[in-house]
Amino acid sequence: LLPGTWRILALVALVVLTTIVALKTRQPLKPFSMVALELAANSEAAKIIIERWKKDDDSLVAARSLQYWDNYLILCYSTLLALVCVIIADWLYPLGSTANFHGKLLAWLMWVAGVLDYVENYAINKMLAGLIEDPWPKVSSLSASLKFMLLAAGVVYILSGILVRVVKGTATGDN
Repeated sequence: LLPGTWRILALVALVVLTTIVALKTRQPLKPFSMVALELAANSEAAKIIIERWKKDDDSLVAARSLQYWDNYLILCYSTLLALVCVIIADWLYPLGSTANFHGKLLAWLMWVAGVLDYVENYAINKMLAGLIEDPWPKVSSLSASLKFMLLAAGVVYILSGILVRVVKGTATGDN
């Protein structure tokens, strides 16, 4: 719905905002990263991770801080990736083409990935509050897995679109 100039301004603003918020999520978790808890397949694995963080109180505080900032990051990254999918779709492919449709579909799916990230965060927050039992590790793991698959599909579309543009530009002499 944004015209070309506004898309570029929104893109720049989202890149800056996403970068700033992403830096806030860089927390010193030892010895496990947050992704380890996100993908912990069962309560035993989740308990091991959280118990290790509890031994180093700084890591538990960092995990809670990361979760706080991640709620803002989700809005930023999902909107950024959605916008880039739309830009790539409209930049490279004619309206109504399959590739254009796929780009717009993937744009919506970036927000679905964001919703899955919120579900995952809810489960992680339950575990960090002491409810390290079913269904929370499974909810987190399933949500994170689906989220990562959707995000990977969007990133592949974006990168392949950029590659197509570079190859087309090189072949025609447009750089």
